Amino acid sequence: MPRDFLWITARNRATGAPVTWGAWSDVGTVSADVIDPASGATVTRTYEGGGAVIAIGNVQLVTGLTVQAVEISLSQLDAGAQQAVRGHDVRRAPVELHRGFLDPDTHRLIEMIVFALLAFISAKLPPVLRTYFDTHMRDSLQTALTNGARKVIAEGLDGEDAIRGLLDYVDSSARDALDHFKPSPAKLRDQAKAKLREVSAPGPGEIR
Repeated sequence: MPRDFLWITARNRATGAPVTWGAWSDVGTVSADVIDPASGATVTRTYEGGGAVIAIGNVQLVTGLTVQAVEISLSQLDAGAQQAVRGHDVRRAPVELHRGFLDPDTHRLIEMIVFALLAFISAKLPPVLRTYFDTHMRDSLQTALTNGARKVIAEGLDGEDAIRGLLDYVDSSARDALDHFKPSPAKLRDQAKAKLREVSAPGPGEIR
């Protein structure tokens, strides 16, 4: 009885540190020995079951560096899947697929999981995830622009010094958003100038 085992190495959005998550196409949580494709060593990993993995497309078992696309469907109702895909940065994240075999009578793993595929999550996200990431990254960029503008104004900076200070703040606090949208330097500079004008403008009832 073949079963598929999925392993994703995402990145923490705040620190960039690797965050791993595993799931398999059966129920319950299992620990299984697999071959790490990077080192060739045998490692023990924990895989969650219970419906996180809905379907894995056909994988052609070939040798060499043949490039192929494999579609993986995860449950939108599974907390682990949602955290892995939406809670962390999975753009171009390494993905490993292994195949194991269960004893039909005992339902226990009877064979070392065979390495099947090492791949990367495509940058071409489904529309629902693309919308989610666009919104999340846009909010992150706007928050950085607003907070940075308030900071440089509070420090008494103005003119080119304020613009440079704000751009440095955005670069350090919203790197994920900048990598996501890849705005040109001119466009980002215009956004910084507009945000400085917005934040420094007098509010209702104020005279400046």
